[in-house]
Amino acid sequence: SAEFLLGVAAELAAALAYTHAHHVSHGDVYAHNVLVNWSGGHPLTTLYDFGAAFFYPSGEAGYERVEVRAFGLLLADMAEYLQADDIDAHVAYL
Repeated sequence: SAEFLLGVAAELAAALAYTHAHHVSHGDVYAHNVLVNWSGGHPLTTLYDFGAAFFYPSGEAGYERVEVRAFGLLLADMAEYLQADDIDAHVAYL
């Protein structure tokens, strides 16, 4: 559902913002490194497998741009599973 997608997107964005604030690039932002537990009506999203992660110097935003692009591609893949009427019903939420 759109509610699920938006919840996962918000939590994953928060995880990436946290790592980037500490100058850490995850290095592998893909669906296979995201765990979601849907309970209580809200997704609990975990970004895991930091095996490709690395620190980068302050001011090197290029690494962040790569991960933001990967994040966008992941969201696009997830959105393909939504029905058009479900998306229309939640556009106001955005």
